[in-house]
Amino acid sequence: MNIASGYFLNALSLLSHSEGGFGFNSDIFETNIINLAILWFGLFTFLKDPLTATLSQRKETAQLIIQDAEEQLEQAKLRLAEAEKQASQLNLVLDPIKKEADASVERVRNSVLSQGKKDIESIALGAKKQIFSLENQMKEEVFFHIVNLSLKRVQSQLETDLSQEMQLKIIDASISRLGGLS
Repeated sequence: MNIASGYFLNALSLLSHSEGGFGFNSDIFETNIINLAILWFGLFTFLKDPLTATLSQRKETAQLIIQDAEEQLEQAKLRLAEAEKQASQLNLVLDPIKKEADASVERVRNSVLSQGKKDIESIALGAKKQIFSLENQMKEEVFFHIVNLSLKRVQSQLETDLSQEMQLKIIDASISRLGGLS
């Protein structure tokens, strides 16, 4: 036996022998055990039926609540199944619509691209025609300018180089040609 357990037993014996201490009292009349037994017997005898009825009522209420919750759960499962069924049917309807919409978008996109290419080609062709037209116009202007310059040069040379006698010969030759034509 160790020292701590010795002290504990010594303190326990001192408490049980002193006044106001604690200990086990084996005197039935002094401890009021009979009164407590009568009280418990009376409570269980007289209050058994109301307590049983109350507990039964609570049990039935709890069972009804549980049963109602189970019914609501089943209804919720049915509604969920119906909603899932409707969702799958909706997907069956929406899938072709989505595919058609995608195809329409692709057709419109291709049409816009094709029209854009045609417009670009048309603009490029118009620009080429305009450039060609401007080129021809410029060539004509240059040609007429060169011809005018040449004529002016020839005229000025003729005026300076031709003598009176040469001019008369040219006029006579021209008249004789005109006379032979008639």
